[in-house]
Amino acid sequence: MQNKTLVSFGDSWPQGSELRHGEKPFGKLLSEKLGCKDFNNYSMPASSINHLSVQLNSHIKSWNDRIQDLSDSIAVFFLTAQERFMVYEHHTNLWMFQTANTVNGGGRSPGQDKKLCDDTNQAYWKYIYSPELTDITTNNTIITLQSTCKYYGIKDYYIAGWQLINFWPVVDTTRIYKNGTVNCRDLIKGNAAEGSHPNQQGHQLISDALYEWIQTDAR
Repeated sequence: MQNKTLVSFGDSWPQGSELRHGEKPFGKLLSEKLGCKDFNNYSMPASSINHLSVQLNSHIKSWNDRIQDLSDSIAVFFLTAQERFMVYEHHTNLWMFQTANTVNGGGRSPGQDKKLCDDTNQAYWKYIYSPELTDITTNNTIITLQSTCKYYGIKDYYIAGWQLINFWPVVDTTRIYKNGTVNCRDLIKGNAAEGSHPNQQGHQLISDALYEWIQTDAR
């Protein structure tokens, strides 16, 4: 796959949070093992499954701006926690992410008003969130990702983060690692940093699992 570019999407796990200087996230390790010519990482800490579509569109726009063939791309999507949601800050032109931890002061960017974040977060969980809504938005996003990748000829692969997802029958689970029955938390086998993210060994285990799977893909 010397002429391919591997692109990873997701949250702080594929982004490489808590890795030490010089250590590599699993996407970078995978790209090297596959012999890819390049690696691009669009992952952002605390981002949601919904936001994978935004990250993919950024990749498509970047490629189109350079008039390059997107079929050279191998995409790895990390299916993060389903209970996150996004708000768009017009004054900064940035997507901000709210999580269940926002009530306790987490999930905010520097400079964000804590009370506003807390009030917004509590209102979301009280009046908007439901398991049914989460199921719908999660599956709709994955269907959109798969159809978009098919349209552009991108070879797409998905792996569950630390939750198992109730996939709809219209989702092509053959493109999801172990059909979505195994997640990255299972793969790292306790190899985490002091916080909640994989250490270098954990990233290596995820990379190795993805490599073995991708090597057998006939697409």
